[in-house]
Amino acid sequence: MSQGMLGMLELSEVQETRLDLENKLAGPDGRVWLVALKRFLLKKNPWEKPLTWRTITLGQHQNRRAYRRAFNQSGFVTSHWADDLLKRTPCASKPTQVELVSLTAVELGFPKGATTRQVYKASKALGLDLCPAEVGPALRLAYPDQPVDEIRFIAMEPLRDIESNLKVFLVGRRRDRRFLSTSFFGPDIKSRGDKQWVFCRPQTTPTSK
Repeated sequence: MSQGMLGMLELSEVQETRLDLENKLAGPDGRVWLVALKRFLLKKNPWEKPLTWRTITLGQHQNRRAYRRAFNQSGFVTSHWADDLLKRTPCASKPTQVELVSLTAVELGFPKGATTRQVYKASKALGLDLCPAEVGPALRLAYPDQPVDEIRFIAMEPLRDIESNLKVFLVGRRRDRRFLSTSFFGPDIKSRGDKQWVFCRPQTTPTSK
């Protein structure tokens, strides 16, 4: 690299920084540094804590039937596959608040889209958790003002449907139809950079004095 290309930078300074970055990427926290670097290249603050998008409460409905009644009362629609997945969804035994963070693959550092595996790993590097499956139906009830044509996918451990396909929940709206449905899950499925994923912020346990 010529002096002209470097401008006012010293070659030794550039090499030192590059080696430092390479060591960090190769270290035990390499994934954290990689996500931070990708966010920096997108002109985003690499260490900025993702903002809470919304807070919802789990455990207000104890089973599929209770959720179905709540959906019917609120005018929400569930697909056949979502109804099937609801049968297999564990519900919290008592009301529990969870903070949700919504990010796209672009915001996670993948401007050209990313696989599910990449999205999950990048979110973990930002200190986020996968959601309990119940976030899907609970978010549908708590999000009546969802914009038209928006779809948000729940980042969760997939559940197997009646045909043994791995699925995750999604919450969407088409015109006046606000629905809960599902999407096929695969770690190597690649999706567009603007796909909206919903994660959970880890819950903190108060320390006793």
